Amino acid sequence: MDNEINVDELLKRLLEEEEFVRSQTLNYDEYLPEFISKAEEDLEIIESCAIELERDIENSDIINKMFRSFHNIKGSSGFVGQNAIQRVAHQTETLLDGCRQGAKQVTEQIIDLILKSADLIKKILEDNDLNNDEMFLDQAFLHIQDLQEEENSGVEAKDGSKNTVIKTEDYNQFFDEFAAEVGKNLEEVEEKVISLEKGPGDKTVINHIFRSFHTIKGLAGFSGQTLIQRIAHEIESFLDGYRQDDIQINTQAIGLITDTSRLIIKICSDINLLQSPEFIEQVYIHIQKLENEKMVIEDYEPEEAEIDEECFQDFIQEAFEHIENIEMNLLNLEKEPEDQEIINSLFRSFHTIKGLAGFVGQLLIGKIAHQTESLLDECRKKTFVVDKSIVDIILTSSDYIKKICENNVVLKNRDFLSEVNFHLQNISVAEKNKSGEAGAPSPKIGEILVEEKKMTKDEVDKILEKQKDQPDIKFGEIAVKEGKIQSKDIISAVRTQNAKTSQAEDYMRISTGKVDSLVDMVGELAITQSLIEQFAILQLGSDSVFATNFNRMTRIIRELQDLAMFLRMVPLKSTFNKISRIARDTINELGKDINFSTLGDETEIDRVVTEKLLDPLVHLVKNAIFHGVEPAEQRTSSGKPAQGNIRVNAYNKRGSIYIEIIDDGGGINTERVYQKALEKGIIDPNKDYGEKEIQEFIMLPGFSTVDVANNISGRGVGMDVVKTEIQKIGGKVDLASEKGQGTTFILKIPVNHAIMNGTVVDIEGSKYILPTLNVKQIIQPEESQWVYVQGKKSMVRVREDVIPLISIKDLFERNTEEEPSLIVIVELDQRYKAIPVRNVIGRQEIVVKPVCEEFTGLRFISGMSILSDGHVSLILDVENLFSAEGLKL
Repeated sequence: MDNEINVDELLKRLLEEEEFVRSQTLNYDEYLPEFISKAEEDLEIIESCAIELERDIENSDIINKMFRSFHNIKGSSGFVGQNAIQRVAHQTETLLDGCRQGAKQVTEQIIDLILKSADLIKKILEDNDLNNDEMFLDQAFLHIQDLQEEENSGVEAKDGSKNTVIKTEDYNQFFDEFAAEVGKNLEEVEEKVISLEKGPGDKTVINHIFRSFHTIKGLAGFSGQTLIQRIAHEIESFLDGYRQDDIQINTQAIGLITDTSRLIIKICSDINLLQSPEFIEQVYIHIQKLENEKMVIEDYEPEEAEIDEECFQDFIQEAFEHIENIEMNLLNLEKEPEDQEIINSLFRSFHTIKGLAGFVGQLLIGKIAHQTESLLDECRKKTFVVDKSIVDIILTSSDYIKKICENNVVLKNRDFLSEVNFHLQNISVAEKNKSGEAGAPSPKIGEILVEEKKMTKDEVDKILEKQKDQPDIKFGEIAVKEGKIQSKDIISAVRTQNAKTSQAEDYMRISTGKVDSLVDMVGELAITQSLIEQFAILQLGSDSVFATNFNRMTRIIRELQDLAMFLRMVPLKSTFNKISRIARDTINELGKDINFSTLGDETEIDRVVTEKLLDPLVHLVKNAIFHGVEPAEQRTSSGKPAQGNIRVNAYNKRGSIYIEIIDDGGGINTERVYQKALEKGIIDPNKDYGEKEIQEFIMLPGFSTVDVANNISGRGVGMDVVKTEIQKIGGKVDLASEKGQGTTFILKIPVNHAIMNGTVVDIEGSKYILPTLNVKQIIQPEESQWVYVQGKKSMVRVREDVIPLISIKDLFERNTEEEPSLIVIVELDQRYKAIPVRNVIGRQEIVVKPVCEEFTGLRFISGMSILSDGHVSLILDVENLFSAEGLKL
């Protein structure tokens, strides 16, 4: 090419090529959901770390964690066209890097800036249209300037001059960091190229190189390095041909990959090369080579090798002999999967076929044989145990080789080539899943006992010899019977064996909508199963065959219910992180000195419940900050530490989740609450109320102790809404307050509001459900067991305990003279009460439904369910049955 050609003209040819321009316009919609999901995870980490960092500003681990999260967001946002997010994340990452390097000290202002960055990014994730909102973008730009000013404030260069603020519009500001990121990716490319030279057919390596250049292409687009973007795009397209087609990469292709890498390295080392006509010409020629080679790949069609016919027939004959040997050995291997001689023989056969195939130009046979040989090599090394799936893979390889040998024309059949390619991918997957990294071969009991020095190798060998004559008797049985070892040692060895052979779980993403649908359908299945059971028993009686099969189906449905609910369980960590962030902002806004902490964020709960739980929790926490904890001066004057404390504590107890919002403030002022309630006319002035009842006035609709409304509601504002929202998810709200000491709100929430085991009882002719977990005993008391108070049966004596009887008359406000025939003893926190019932219907798995609005005022009702006879039954709340206040409507 003529070196006198203008640089601008050459660049124009390179950068305005139609396919390249078209490639820069991506359809981001396909990738946005995954980006948003991952970015939200990183934002949760950032907010959680910011709260921790405020308590420990010198914690480098927290700073590094936040840095990595912003770095992740920055990198991934570039691929989905989220430039505003990328700039905010980049500048915040840069500020954090200064903190990591010790150039800056973490301050309250820096933490505020970090959290504001997180807020801006979150807003864009929630509403992508903000990318086109000029007012919002101006706000983001001003924030970036604030970040830059903070980054440069007080930091001097080596010559003593202050660092200048970098203009965000200038893409070259990112070049140094861009070059470093590109360098990392190219190091991986060079490493993989070495692997590719050893195994040119390894698609995994090609895919890795492809992804590295794809990353460089994205980084180049963000940093304005369009020429590097063009080079990366071309090598990416070139490699895609090898990824999509069943073509083994050759030496020439490997050379082009290496040359591409070197060209990009040159630009990153000396940006001025972009002004050199000679270098631009070199790039132009290189891209032409890539395009020409790509055309060859696209037009690729296997051709017959020019091999002597006699040599080819000799290869076919020898290959058939090896295939016959392989098939025979595979039958034996399935019976004796640990026989090393068989594995070695198979390995040698495929190794020989591979060598002969290369000699006669049968590259596809060579590739099949090579990958199968590699798989067998892992078996030889005992990296994993041979099983049926491995035998099937080896047999399939043998079948494909046989087909090619029988009819070489199949090499031109694209469907056949696709089948073979899919099979080769299966081999790669098998190697990946079964490799030593995923799980080592199962250690034998004898080996474990020798390793633990509980038996000698000679003793183990002797027992193994005896086991050959008694193959049905296990090693442990013989060893214990001969007194060589104790049973507990064998059990311990079995546990060790299971632990060593356990493999890491694989995970996949499933939409929450699908999981919710599964839970709903399983719930309906359980209800239908109960209805069918009731009908079948009436029609068929207790036929043993039917009963056996139906009980098995019931057990399977129960296990399916448990599994479905487990899929929807999530830890409270995400919810607690959000609350911590809101608490921090509220504390700062009010200027209070409060230490906010959480405990039990690993507690798991139904995801549906967590979504409805956030707003009530936020309200309770804000109230605790605003109204619960007194100002520092007031605290010190009353002998308290100036700093207040608020803690949110979660724990699991008896099938329910308890969340406590605890403050060490002044407690609820019952006199003030009572006066406010009187003023608002929401209580009866002629009635005497206990202290507990007065405290609970704050949960009445329309009650508030705040004279002027504000954005942080006072205690009482909306507390009725909190109570209602918690009740909607089958929960309860309780409170305990001591004047001058603080207040605790206790939320009792079902782990899930879908399934429970219930005991169905008949009370006064109606069916009710008691949680089986609380049912201690069912008795038919004798006359001598009754304890009378004022002529009425009020307690029942069970062994040494005298248990109070819950009055059905008081509970349901019914006048009944019916004598109780059965007593159900319920237990709560090692306290007991007795419930008189007509009959106990039985136990069953029930699907819990929230009560309708008419029943929400009944404190002793926690939910409802459809029984096997199709009737609706109420679920009794045992906890409220134990409280005196809960005995009346």
